[in-house]
Amino acid sequence: MNIAHLVGYISLNCGGPPFSIYNLAKALREKKVNADIWSVISDKERKEMFFNDVNIKLFNLEFPKRWRKSSKLYSALKKDILNYDILHLHQVWDYPIYVGAKLACKYRKPYIISPRGIFMDRWRYNSIKKILYFKIIFGKYMDRATCIHALSDLELKGLLKAGIKGNFTVIPNGIRVEDYQNLPKNYAEKIWPDIDKSLVCLYMGRLSPEKGIELLITSWAEVIKQHKEAKLLIAGEGTIKYKEKLRNQIKKLGLESYVLFIGLLDDFKKKVALGRADVYVQASYSEGMSNSILEAMVSGKPCVITKGCNFPSIAEWAAGEVVEPDPISMSQAILRILSLSQRERIDMGQKGKYEVINNFSWEKIALKYYKVYECILNNETIPLKP
Repeated sequence: MNIAHLVGYISLNCGGPPFSIYNLAKALREKKVNADIWSVISDKERKEMFFNDVNIKLFNLEFPKRWRKSSKLYSALKKDILNYDILHLHQVWDYPIYVGAKLACKYRKPYIISPRGIFMDRWRYNSIKKILYFKIIFGKYMDRATCIHALSDLELKGLLKAGIKGNFTVIPNGIRVEDYQNLPKNYAEKIWPDIDKSLVCLYMGRLSPEKGIELLITSWAEVIKQHKEAKLLIAGEGTIKYKEKLRNQIKKLGLESYVLFIGLLDDFKKKVALGRADVYVQASYSEGMSNSILEAMVSGKPCVITKGCNFPSIAEWAAGEVVEPDPISMSQAILRILSLSQRERIDMGQKGKYEVINNFSWEKIALKYYKVYECILNNETIPLKP
């Protein structure tokens, strides 16, 4: 079985989808499926590459760069497309997705589209530019897709609400459980001396308005009124303009000593941060499915997240709290977790870890995708919940 995964971005600084696609391709290859990744890349992004054990075909970015265009990708895919059984297209708006669908239709190859949260909420796709792009350029290819993949029931609901029709399947993101079983210890204070012996709440992800970081910072002002020894670690990168906005907010609230920006973390530092954290926090307004929440849970950390993070199971498993996206609800939930004893927080985190290991390992998730691919190739009904 030969699968081509097409995505517009594949560098370390591009958020969760590249990690998910990489780990899916890696897990499929371990199942003896030939899974290649096709993408475009800028010179700057080449320095942020982190994949070295899957087959990746990269093509230089051309104008218009915001569309992630590369005529060389088009030519190469046109030449190689008959070597693939299925094309798996990740996200919607980028050029590689457009040409993947276009060529799949031309050469009568089945293709799957994974929007990856784009249709979760109307504000994600209702700009004039996106409406016109979908109506004029890409909508017809969405209609012709062999299968449309949602990460969750909530994303499926969003797709249906947006008027998307087709054969749906729901498969969540996964996690490489083995990568988080022995987190490095006694390094955090050496790397970030300011945390000292503080209680630590950790956020990992892009620094972007929809991630609710301003909400999180506002809530933190309430948290430190009761826990002046606590520190909020914010890991990730964003635009210079948005980072400056966050720093101004922190300064205005007098939180300079209580909030630390620790930048984009490499694999080792990420595991150090997870090992040191007492609580994982995320205040997103909308998520397809957060890789960082899975990473925190498999690391045994209790989580405080908003409903927009799209992970209600955390509350069901008693592995943390899921709250409304407002500063009062967020701060109160964080305070409740911090007020627990260390043993109680560990027990709470272990509940989430148990569930993630049993339900979200990439080994099990890859089998679900394999089932869908198999059904497509055998012209069988695609299962909604493989």
